[in-house]
Amino acid sequence: MTPAQQKERAVEFLSMLENPDPAKIEPIVADSFEWRVMTRMEGFAPVKGKDALKGFAKGLKAMMPNGVNMKFGTV
Repeated sequence: MTPAQQKERAVEFLSMLENPDPAKIEPIVADSFEWRVMTRMEGFAPVKGKDALKGFAKGLKAMMPNGVNMKFGTV
């Protein structure tokens, strides 16, 4: 995958966090998918593997019902 393709995939993934749907996210992540919340607070274990995407999406919707409200610029 070229750097441009990696960037496109990353922006696609992050855009999906506005309204996370495991069925849409699963095809673009690897079997070894891992997501870590950047915090020192306890209780945020890494999300690992495609099977964990359903809980991940549900948790995001519960924590941020209006989406993550990210703006993408030039990287």
